[in-house]
Amino acid sequence: MKRRAVAILLSTAMAAGLVAGCGAQQAEEPAGQQEDAAEAGEEAAEEAVQEIPDIGLDTESLDMSTPARVIVTTDGECDDQNSLRHMLLYANDLDIAGIVYSASQFHWQGDGEHTISEVIDDYMCQSEVVEVETALSFRPQEIGWIEDVIQNEYAVDYENLVKNDPDYPSPDELLSVVKMGNVEFEGDVREATEGSDWIVQCILDDDPRPLYIESWGGFNTVARALLTINEEYGETDQWQEIYDKVCGKVVIQGNGQDKTYENYIKELYPDLILYSVSNLGYGYNASQNASEQARHMFQADWLSENIKFDHGAMMSDYHLINDGAYYEGEPDLYQFGQQTTIDWSGKGNGKEYNTYDWIGEGDSGHWISLVPVGLRGLENPNYGTWAGRILVNGQAMCSSGEYKELDYVTGQASEFSGKRWLEALQEDWAARADWTVNGYDSCNHAPEVTAESYDITAAPGEIVTLNGTVSDPDGDGLDIRWWVYEDASEYHGELSGLRVWYEDQASTKFTVPSDAQPGDYFNVILEASDDSDASMTRYAQVIVTVSE
Repeated sequence: MKRRAVAILLSTAMAAGLVAGCGAQQAEEPAGQQEDAAEAGEEAAEEAVQEIPDIGLDTESLDMSTPARVIVTTDGECDDQNSLRHMLLYANDLDIAGIVYSASQFHWQGDGEHTISEVIDDYMCQSEVVEVETALSFRPQEIGWIEDVIQNEYAVDYENLVKNDPDYPSPDELLSVVKMGNVEFEGDVREATEGSDWIVQCILDDDPRPLYIESWGGFNTVARALLTINEEYGETDQWQEIYDKVCGKVVIQGNGQDKTYENYIKELYPDLILYSVSNLGYGYNASQNASEQARHMFQADWLSENIKFDHGAMMSDYHLINDGAYYEGEPDLYQFGQQTTIDWSGKGNGKEYNTYDWIGEGDSGHWISLVPVGLRGLENPNYGTWAGRILVNGQAMCSSGEYKELDYVTGQASEFSGKRWLEALQEDWAARADWTVNGYDSCNHAPEVTAESYDITAAPGEIVTLNGTVSDPDGDGLDIRWWVYEDASEYHGELSGLRVWYEDQASTKFTVPSDAQPGDYFNVILEASDDSDASMTRYAQVIVTVSE
């Protein structure tokens, strides 16, 4: 599927093992006060830092102008169905190479003859409402739901979506990459399937781009694909070449709802990279637990007005609390479209919600991290994506070893790196939902934000000039703001509250703290939001690195 040029930077910095910082050190000095703290800075610079694993990407041969290539595997839970509908609104900005049915500890189809204990030794599945040991299936999702979404919902919305951006893939293009994976049991890797073979084909093809393979359920279909490659090449002279290609191309995204990552993938491919995003706040219970500034955008009134009603076929079938939807294969306890309670245990201690409150998109952070909005987290996991900063093999890629950020609403340090973008993310979703029912002239479109230089080297105490350009394709007014993303910077000095000289101008200046050490860097962002009912926001991210 060919898409328009969208810059997704995958820097040689990753291949070089660049160390990313977790944030500026906090101190009492006000912003801009350049006291001599060189000695303290030198001591801090000597502290041990974690190294980013060598991701092995051949960045010189990568096509930097194309969108991220992604394969999704899903167990079909209602939140996955929401994630797919939401993701398809962004199909113009992603190269969707596969949508594959899979299994997990929560959903498996069975083979009609055996229980899971007769087939899988090391399984995680358990339930308060189903006798797992004797069950021939467990919360099986209806096979064909993916095709139904594409043929009967996306195909309807496509008529207007393509008017807003001609790079949306056709329904037939999407249907051609829907495949049946390993669905019979949690952790089932016994046989190759259409889906696992498709993943093998995509891994071994000549496309040089990274291949992001997302697990929205279990890893088992991905594991089966990697087992197939090992079985075919593992005892041949080609194995080292194939191994290097797999580990240099594949980036797995997910948290895993079976044990196949530990039992197969990690053992056979120890150099393979696993990405997961910080807590985005897109899971179940967000209508009550989301960050305060964005919580209303997960509640009934906002979702009813901006998403659920009069916003196309996909959003009409987007699952919300007590919206009347019935999920084939689910026990009554998990029929969230038929009730106002989410009670996972069945013990009567669940939470009550309002009709049309948010249900969830627990895995959407993975594809959201790939959407090109101007943030450079695919280049360096610490820089940040729209879904937050990226954990690499479970590690935060920064000197403190954790992605703690200051929540500007509560004033407390928390996993805020994803949540800080929630308002812009939800508003963008609302704008995209409008695209399903209106042509270009009646819709809002994202502003264009660029920087004259994205990487600047400067000495301690030096004043650097930051030049940006912002424009809007619809002629809307723009609110612009330069800000220093301290938490995603690497600075071992003593100052806090760092800021640019002029926040609301396209061009500004930034003074590198005099106590900054060589190798420190400052993550400076130009942010522009258009003046529209469904506002859209884009960014230019400049990294100011302290010279030797």
